[in-house]
Amino acid sequence: MENVNSINTGSAAVPKGATEKLIAAAGKKIDHDPILDDPLSDDDKKSDNSNKDDSEDDEDSSDEEVQINFPKTNAAELMTFLHREMTNLQNMEDAQKRKYALLRFYEIFVLAKSRATKKVYQEILPQIQKPLFKRLADSVQKNRELAATIIKEFYLTCDDLTLSIPYLMPVMMDRLNADDLEGLDTLPEIMRPKPEQRAL
Repeated sequence: MENVNSINTGSAAVPKGATEKLIAAAGKKIDHDPILDDPLSDDDKKSDNSNKDDSEDDEDSSDEEVQINFPKTNAAELMTFLHREMTNLQNMEDAQKRKYALLRFYEIFVLAKSRATKKVYQEILPQIQKPLFKRLADSVQKNRELAATIIKEFYLTCDDLTLSIPYLMPVMMDRLNADDLEGLDTLPEIMRPKPEQRAL
């Protein structure tokens, strides 16, 4: 029995309407944010809509959060505003709390249409960089992605990264398993430089 779902280039007949369906599917827009939302199939969307009332209280709408008011010109006031998120960000027992804290940071520092000033980003970075860098090694993939996106936004916005790079490099070395940056471990012993000859 032939599989009617398969489309062959030979003489097998193509199911009626299959070409139109493929063309329509190719023209569909992706209606999800790659960070905040997961791609949903049509069946998933239908089941998700049926449970929408139950999940609305648990999931924050990105459109609503983008419009929230928060201090944009004073770093101290903004840190006070984010005090709960800073606490949850360092909660090692509850990955969900860490995720919601990162989503809040993502909405304020990345998605917000009216964002804080560059000066505020510069003043806040030394205070939040350590918890954010630790989330690059989070056990949850979504949390790692959010942390990386937030850090990237800070690095694109801030002019002076002098106090941040020394904290980032060890994290990157650990994540990339790059212990041998000098490339000496694979050299024969006779070719390895003496400790006093190595670059500082």
